[in-house]
Amino acid sequence: MRVLSLLVVALLLSPLLAGFAAAEAATVTITIGRRVDVLTLSLRAGEGIDFAWSSAQGPVRFRVERSSDGTDIFTQTGQIGQDTVRIPFDDRYVFSFQNENLFSVTLTWSINRRPDIVPWLIVGFAVVLVILGVLAILSERRRRMGWANLPPQPPMPPSR
Repeated sequence: MRVLSLLVVALLLSPLLAGFAAAEAATVTITIGRRVDVLTLSLRAGEGIDFAWSSAQGPVRFRVERSSDGTDIFTQTGQIGQDTVRIPFDDRYVFSFQNENLFSVTLTWSINRRPDIVPWLIVGFAVVLVILGVLAILSERRRRMGWANLPPQPPMPPSR
Protein backbone atom coordinates (compact mmCIF):
# COMPACT_ATOMS: atom_id res chain seq x y z
CA MET A 1 0.00 0.00 0.00
CA ARG A 2 2.87 2.34 0.82
CA VAL A 3 4.43 1.71 -2.60
CA LEU A 4 1.15 2.63 -4.30
CA SER A 5 0.96 5.86 -2.29
CA LEU A 6 4.50 6.78 -3.34
CA LEU A 7 3.67 5.99 -6.95
CA VAL A 8 0.61 8.27 -6.90
CA VAL A 9 2.62 11.11 -5.30
CA ALA A 10 5.40 10.71 -7.88
CA LEU A 11 2.86 10.69 -10.70
CA LEU A 12 1.21 13.87 -9.46
CA LEU A 13 4.53 15.68 -8.91
CA SER A 14 6.04 14.71 -12.26
CA PRO A 15 4.61 17.73 -14.16
CA LEU A 16 6.38 20.04 -11.73
CA LEU A 17 9.64 18.17 -12.15
CA ALA A 18 9.22 18.18 -15.94
CA GLY A 19 8.97 21.99 -15.86
CA PHE A 20 12.35 22.28 -14.15
CA ALA A 21 13.97 19.91 -16.64
CA ALA A 22 12.77 21.96 -19.62
CA ALA A 23 14.46 25.27 -18.71
CA GLU A 24 17.30 26.89 -20.71
CA ALA A 25 19.26 30.00 -19.78
CA ALA A 26 22.51 31.71 -20.75
CA THR A 27 24.36 34.97 -21.28
CA VAL A 28 25.33 35.97 -24.82
CA THR A 29 27.11 38.91 -26.45
CA ILE A 30 25.69 40.02 -29.81
CA THR A 31 27.81 42.15 -32.13
CA ILE A 32 26.51 45.09 -34.15
CA GLY A 33 23.54 44.21 -36.39
CA ARG A 34 23.75 40.46 -35.78
CA ARG A 35 21.15 37.88 -34.94
CA VAL A 36 21.85 34.98 -32.57
CA ASP A 37 19.68 31.86 -32.51
CA VAL A 38 19.78 30.74 -28.87
CA LEU A 39 17.45 27.72 -28.89
CA THR A 40 15.49 25.44 -31.22
CA LEU A 41 12.65 23.30 -29.84
CA SER A 42 10.11 20.87 -31.26
CA LEU A 43 6.81 22.01 -29.79
CA ARG A 44 3.15 21.02 -29.94
CA ALA A 45 0.20 23.30 -30.52
CA GLY A 46 -1.04 24.85 -27.28
CA GLU A 47 2.22 24.55 -25.36
CA GLY A 48 3.32 27.62 -23.45
CA ILE A 49 6.85 29.03 -23.42
CA ASP A 50 7.86 31.50 -20.71
CA PHE A 51 10.77 33.77 -21.59
CA ALA A 52 12.69 36.64 -20.06
CA TRP A 53 15.80 38.66 -20.93
CA SER A 54 17.66 41.77 -19.87
CA SER A 55 20.42 43.80 -21.49
CA ALA A 56 22.27 46.62 -19.74
CA GLN A 57 23.67 48.17 -22.96
CA GLY A 58 20.55 48.66 -25.07
CA PRO A 59 17.39 47.17 -26.57
CA VAL A 60 17.28 43.93 -28.59
CA ARG A 61 14.56 42.24 -30.59
CA PHE A 62 13.39 38.81 -29.40
CA ARG A 63 11.83 36.54 -32.05
CA VAL A 64 10.08 33.20 -32.06
CA GLU A 65 9.96 31.83 -35.59
CA ARG A 66 8.51 28.65 -37.06
CA SER A 67 11.45 26.87 -38.67
CA SER A 68 9.45 25.14 -41.42
CA ASP A 69 8.59 28.40 -43.20
CA GLY A 70 10.38 31.18 -41.27
CA THR A 71 7.15 32.80 -40.09
CA ASP A 72 7.47 34.99 -36.99
CA ILE A 73 4.89 33.95 -34.44
CA PHE A 74 6.08 36.43 -31.81
CA THR A 75 8.40 39.44 -31.59
CA GLN A 76 9.18 41.82 -28.75
CA THR A 77 11.74 44.63 -28.55
CA GLY A 78 13.24 46.19 -25.46
CA GLN A 79 16.07 46.30 -22.98
CA ILE A 80 14.05 44.01 -20.72
CA GLY A 81 11.41 41.55 -21.83
CA GLN A 82 9.21 38.92 -20.27
CA ASP A 83 6.06 37.14 -21.39
CA THR A 84 4.51 33.80 -22.35
CA VAL A 85 4.16 32.61 -25.95
CA ARG A 86 1.42 30.11 -26.88
CA ILE A 87 2.53 27.82 -29.70
CA PRO A 88 -0.06 27.78 -32.55
CA PHE A 89 1.04 24.67 -34.51
CA ASP A 90 3.06 21.48 -34.05
CA ASP A 91 6.50 22.31 -35.48
CA ARG A 92 10.10 23.22 -34.67
CA TYR A 93 10.60 26.76 -33.40
CA VAL A 94 13.71 28.95 -33.30
CA PHE A 95 14.21 31.48 -30.48
CA SER A 96 16.56 34.32 -31.38
CA PHE A 97 17.77 37.79 -30.43
CA GLN A 98 18.64 40.55 -32.92
CA ASN A 99 20.97 43.44 -32.04
CA GLU A 100 19.77 46.54 -33.92
CA ASN A 101 22.13 48.93 -32.10
CA LEU A 102 25.35 50.55 -33.34
CA PHE A 103 27.29 48.74 -30.59
CA SER A 104 27.57 45.24 -29.14
CA VAL A 105 25.19 44.18 -26.38
CA THR A 106 25.42 41.48 -23.75
CA LEU A 107 22.16 40.00 -22.56
CA THR A 108 21.02 37.33 -20.15
CA TRP A 109 18.06 35.22 -21.22
CA SER A 110 15.94 32.30 -20.03
CA ILE A 111 13.37 30.23 -21.91
CA ASN A 112 11.20 27.76 -20.00
CA ARG A 113 8.88 25.21 -21.51
CA ARG A 114 5.68 25.07 -19.49
CA PRO A 115 4.62 21.52 -18.79
CA ASP A 116 1.18 20.55 -20.00
CA ILE A 117 -0.27 19.25 -16.73
CA VAL A 118 -3.80 18.47 -17.89
CA PRO A 119 -2.98 14.95 -19.18
CA TRP A 120 -1.02 14.24 -15.99
CA LEU A 121 -3.94 15.39 -13.84
CA ILE A 122 -6.32 13.13 -15.77
CA VAL A 123 -3.97 10.15 -15.40
CA GLY A 124 -3.47 10.90 -11.70
CA PHE A 125 -7.21 11.16 -11.13
CA ALA A 126 -7.78 7.86 -12.97
CA VAL A 127 -5.09 6.13 -10.90
CA VAL A 128 -6.68 7.38 -7.67
CA LEU A 129 -10.11 6.16 -8.82
CA VAL A 130 -8.72 2.72 -9.70
CA ILE A 131 -7.01 2.46 -6.32
CA LEU A 132 -10.19 3.46 -4.51
CA GLY A 133 -12.17 0.88 -6.53
CA VAL A 134 -9.70 -1.89 -5.72
CA LEU A 135 -9.79 -0.97 -2.02
CA ALA A 136 -13.60 -0.98 -2.03
CA ILE A 137 -13.68 -4.43 -3.69
CA LEU A 138 -11.14 -5.83 -1.21
CA SER A 139 -13.04 -4.36 1.72
CA GLU A 140 -16.31 -5.90 0.50
CA ARG A 141 -14.67 -9.30 0.05
CA ARG A 142 -13.23 -9.20 3.55
CA ARG A 143 -16.59 -8.25 4.97
CA ARG A 144 -18.32 -11.12 3.15
CA MET A 145 -15.66 -13.67 4.01
CA GLY A 146 -15.74 -12.56 7.64
CA TRP A 147 -19.51 -13.23 7.92
CA ALA A 148 -19.29 -16.53 6.06
CA ASN A 149 -16.69 -17.89 8.49
CA LEU A 150 -18.59 -17.02 11.69
CA PRO A 151 -19.60 -20.02 13.82
CA PRO A 152 -23.30 -20.84 13.71
CA GLN A 153 -25.34 -19.00 16.32
CA PRO A 154 -27.33 -21.01 18.83
CA PRO A 155 -31.09 -20.91 18.34
CA MET A 156 -32.93 -18.15 20.16
CA PRO A 157 -34.89 -19.24 23.22
CA PRO A 158 -38.64 -19.07 22.83
CA SER A 159 -40.12 -15.84 23.98
CA ARG A 160 -42.83 -15.89 26.58
